Amino acid sequence: MRTTCANAGAVTSVIRWQNGAPSVVGKGKGHVGETLTALGLTRPADQQGAGVGHSEPVSLEKLDTIDGDWLFFGALGDKATSEKALAEAEKTPNFTRLEAVREKHAVTVDGSAWNSAGGPLAAETVLADIRSAMTA
Repeated sequence: MRTTCANAGAVTSVIRWQNGAPSVVGKGKGHVGETLTALGLTRPADQQGAGVGHSEPVSLEKLDTIDGDWLFFGALGDKATSEKALAEAEKTPNFTRLEAVREKHAVTVDGSAWNSAGGPLAAETVLADIRSAMTA
């Protein structure tokens, strides 16, 4: 799969929303982080380097650190759960000021595939979501 030229090198954030706040997912090694790197996409500065665990919480005061050209947004559960979580996030002060949100580049995804699972089926879901969002 190839991204369109407009998205080559795009800064791409991956967030799990839980308990009213975001956590960074796919930092360092792991199927999401490695997939984004293989596609030539970059991560926001605070999402680069090795992670300290599965996900890293981000305080609401530092929402700007999760911003990018694209924001793949999940919650634990299916895509419908992620859509409900995005509606909750949009009520959080400053969330709607994120560039990815303003540009309508906040993409809800199946949180289980992006945040919890691994293997070929999860990888196919991640690739399909990226293709759907980022290709013309």
